[in-house]
Amino acid sequence: MQCSGYAKSTNAQCSNKSKYNGYCHVHHAQDPTGEASRLFNAAQAQPFAARDAAITQQVEAGQAAKIDALKEKLAKRVAVNKETKKLAQTVKGVKEERDNLAEKLDAREEECQEMVALLQLMQSKFEELGITDYADEVQAFVDYYDYVE
Repeated sequence: MQCSGYAKSTNAQCSNKSKYNGYCHVHHAQDPTGEASRLFNAAQAQPFAARDAAITQQVEAGQAAKIDALKEKLAKRVAVNKETKKLAQTVKGVKEERDNLAEKLDAREEECQEMVALLQLMQSKFEELGITDYADEVQAFVDYYDYVE
């Protein structure tokens, strides 16, 4: 005959039952429906169920804490990424402005070199003509150049 249930037990809990390999074991003849064995085994398992529930709760709480920590870390990373993108845009704008100013400076430098060349040409022409005091003429040229610009 097959037995309907097993549970770890002590000798005291095994009264009216036979002891077999450290387990209490209700003979089929004494428990034809298996109900006694199921009840006995359920009673033995209750402390384990409570312990398992407590462990499960601790694990879930730990997982929830880890999830919260990961969410917080992700939120910080998202904020840093947004700030990084803003800074990258700012840097890009500054570089573009710098390039524009460099182009303007190059153009201005070319204009200045042209003006110096014209002033040197004027100086040589005045010297050819024997004019030694040409400050007024040079100033008029500079004023005209500023006006045209």
